[in-house]
Amino acid sequence: MLNGQDVVVLLKLAGHGEDWTVRSLEADLGVSRAGVHRSLQRLSAAGLYDLQRRRVNISRAEERERRRAIAARDAEILARSGIDAD
Repeated sequence: MLNGQDVVVLLKLAGHGEDWTVRSLEADLGVSRAGVHRSLQRLSAAGLYDLQRRRVNISRAEERERRRAIAARDAEILARSGIDAD
């Protein structure tokens, strides 16, 4: 399961290309090296980041974000209508 820190790391990676180190991400984001490493592992496990190529899988990231936006929209519609989603 991804967390907010993982999303921040993913966005930073998408903006950096291949020109980064764990230490540079640590400094830029204020996240410990261990935290950056764990985020990279979770992003890789989710298929959003390729550790060997050092590349963000943009299509997977976009699809995941699209699904999240749809779920959030649906939850908002249900909340407004007073229908319980469970």
